Amino acid sequence: MAISQYKVGAIPRRGLGITILDSRGRSLDISTYTSISVRIIDPDNTEVDHTGSSLNLGGVTVGRIMFEWPTYSLFEKTGDYLLEVILSDGVHKDITTEHTIQVSSLGRVN
Repeated sequence: MAISQYKVGAIPRRGLGITILDSRGRSLDISTYTSISVRIIDPDNTEVDHTGSSLNLGGVTVGRIMFEWPTYSLFEKTGDYLLEVILSDGVHKDITTEHTIQVSSLGRVN
């Protein structure tokens, strides 16, 4: 599992690259899904509103998407944020394992 690290108040310029893997660790073609979305929860297990963010789906045939951050910070407190990708084809819904985002502030780690 990958871990990303940011600071409280950060507004990342570069998107977060995400590769969807199958159960054998191989890149999965996710182009057959009709809906791809992201869910983020904060260290208090509260869903984070990420209005203004977007997904770049240019690499879906190789399971690669890019989460583009909104123009404001999602990181209001220190601790581990969890991000998951929700994939749906209108009938089936698959949810990835979570990606950990560690958020700290100067001199502190939760």
